[in-house]
Formats: sequence, structure tokens, C-alpha cells
Amino acid sequence: MPWGLRIRDEDGNLQIEEGARYGRVSGFFDITAENSTVSGTTWTGSFNDAIFLTGTPWWAIRYDYSSIPRRPVAGVTISVSGQTLSWSIDRNISPAPNVTAVRLLYGVY
Repeated sequence: MPWGLRIRDEDGNLQIEEGARYGRVSGFFDITAENSTVSGTTWTGSFNDAIFLTGTPWWAIRYDYSSIPRRPVAGVTISVSGQTLSWSIDRNISPAPNVTAVRLLYGVY
């Protein structure tokens, strides 16, 4: 017999099960030229958050632009190792030189 908490709606449909994975948001982080190492059109850097040690990391990206056209950056690489999230953003691949910040919403599930 399974154990744990199960919550069902009035029709008996399972809504929440304790054994399932649920996402947790840790916060936002703005990647900019100011908090990166800049080489040409590429920004690289990293930051630490201990939440990455508690589950499987996830992130969503939003771009801030200084002008039109608004093209997403095709050259974005994000990775997590331990509690460190690292990035490499090449704004020339799309090209998207008018990107002023890459905002990450991040957490774990």
C-alpha cells in the first residue's frame, strides 16, 4: 500500500501526492556586463546558491533590451555544478547586441 499524503478534489481526481516533485523558486538573478567577465560580445560568470544542492535545478530566461529589434540570444549556455550556476552569453550569435540583461528566474524541483 502506498504511503504519504494524497489530496483529491470532490470528483476523486488526484491533485497532490507527497511523492511527486514540486518546483521551488529561489529567486531572480540579472546577468549583465557589470557582473560578468566580458570578452568581446561574450559575458561569462557564475554565482552560488545552496538551493541547487537540494534538488534538480531549473531556470527560465527573460531578456532586457536597449532598443528594437528584440531578438533572443541564441548563444546562451547555463549550467549548474554543485551549488554554482555558471553562464556564457554570446550576444553576437543571433546577433543581439542590444541585450542589456539576461534575467534568470531559478530554483529546484
